[in-house]
Parts: sequence; structure tokens; C-alpha cells
Amino acid sequence: MPFIGNKPSAVPLTSADIADGIITSAKIVDGTIVNADINASAAIATSKLSGGTNTPAFFAFFNTGITLTQNVNTLVKYDSVTFDTDSAYSTSTGKFTVPSGKAGKYFFSASVNMANNFGYVQLFIYKNGSEVVRGIAVRNDQSSAGAYGLFDLTVGDEIQIFCTQDQVNTTGSGSGSVFSGFKLI
Repeated sequence: MPFIGNKPSAVPLTSADIADGIITSAKIVDGTIVNADINASAAIATSKLSGGTNTPAFFAFFNTGITLTQNVNTLVKYDSVTFDTDSAYSTSTGKFTVPSGKAGKYFFSASVNMANNFGYVQLFIYKNGSEVVRGIAVRNDQSSAGAYGLFDLTVGDEIQIFCTQDQVNTTGSGSGSVFSGFKLI
């Protein structure tokens, strides 16, 4: 029987017995090579690594602001979007909805900057209509409230932001009022 590469001199085979380029990645069973088997200086193309990108991802903000009625929990609809990789955030409903095939762990962050003085502002992250995170700011100057969290979401789950405050008809201003999120790799 003919040999591919050099004729083995002894059993077991050594790397010297195999010509370069003979064993392809298709011939290696997944999971048989571990980190300890890889030379520290080995060049691995990042395109070959699993994980992907942190998408869906979006960044929304106020272009015009929002009026908040005293002690009323108000849905915050960030009206402008810098980017939305999967068209998952709606400016008309203020909802981020997990797209088909995109279940997983997500990180969300939201803030509302206040244009008027206040005693307190509360910012809430809602999942499917129920409060899951609350951020509170207590001050009497122009400032903001923020909330953030990490959530395990399934397809169709919805994330929204609500806000309440203690002053009559105060305004959440455009500057610094943002809502963003992304799926973790």
C-alpha cells in the first residue's frame, strides 16, 4: 500500500511522518483540539471563532423631549434612532421587541434628563408589561435618572421604559435622554 508523505519508521506515527497539508480541518473531529494543543503564537482567523456579533443592537434618544405629568407613570417613547441593526425598536410604541431567532441574554440602559427642577424622578424598565428594574434620582436641580439591567429574553419579549416624577408637567429633555440595548454574544 502506498504512503502519503514519508513512510512511517515506527509506530506510533509522529508529525515527521505526515507531509504538510495532508490533514485538513475537515478530517479533525470537532472538540478534539483543546487550548493546550494550540501554540501560543498560532494565528487564528477571527472569522473562524464562534460567537458572532452583539446584535440585535439599537440606540434611541429624544429629539424633542417628553412632558411628564406629576406622579403619573408615563411610557417614554424615545423618538429618534441612531442605529437599530434588526429594526427591533419602534419609536411609535417605545418598545424593543426580540426578533425571531434572537432569544438570549440582553443588556439595556435608559436615562431621562430633566429640564426642570424636581424632588424625585423614577425610571422603570418593563418586560412584557411588568416592572423589572427601577432607577431613582432624588434632587432639586436639573439632572437625570437612569436604569439598566441584564435580562434573559425569548422571541417576542418586549422591553419598554416608563418614568414618573413629583413636579407638575415637567419635561424630559432631549439632551442625555437615551435608551439602548444589545444581545450579548
